[in-house]
Amino acid sequence: MRDQVRSMAQAFAALVFGVCGEAALANGAENQLKVAFVYNFAKLVEWPADALNGGDKLLLCTYGGDALGGALQALEGKPAGSRKLTLQPVMTPDEAKACQILFIPESERANYGKILPALGSQAVLTVSDCDGFVPAGGMMGLLRANNKIQLKLNLKATQQARLKLSPQLVKLAGIE
Repeated sequence: MRDQVRSMAQAFAALVFGVCGEAALANGAENQLKVAFVYNFAKLVEWPADALNGGDKLLLCTYGGDALGGALQALEGKPAGSRKLTLQPVMTPDEAKACQILFIPESERANYGKILPALGSQAVLTVSDCDGFVPAGGMMGLLRANNKIQLKLNLKATQQARLKLSPQLVKLAGIE
C-alpha cells in the first residue's frame, strides 16, 4: 500500500514538472494519476475551520458507484496535513454536505447538475473527471487531453466555498 501511494505521489510530481505524458497513460495508469491529483488536492487546499468539525479526519467522499475503479481506496488513512483521509461513499446531495472532498465519477455525470446546486457555497471541494464539470460550477476537473491528465480549475467556485488553494495548485492548472 505504501508503495502504491509513493507511486501516486511520484506521478503527481511528474505532472507538476511536466514530464508525465503518453507513456504513463498508455500503461493504464490514468486512474492512479487521478488518485494522485486527489491526494495532493487534500494536501494543497485549506478548508475553513468550521468545515473540519474539529476532528482529525478529512472526509473524502465518492458520489454513487465505484469511483476510479476502486483506486481511491489506496488513500484511506493517508495523511493530509494534520489530518487523515477517510473514504466514504455518498448517494445523495444531502449526504455530500458532510464531506470535505467530493469526487463525482464519470458514471454520475447525469447527477452533477443536482449535486452542485445542493452544495451551494459549502466548503466541499468538488472534483470530477466529467467533461463540462468545471463550466457547470464544479471546482476541479481532471480531463484527458493529448494523452495527459489536465487539471481544470474554477477559482470562483473555490472562493465562494471559502477554500484556499496553494499557489502551486493554481499554477498547475495554468492560472497565473
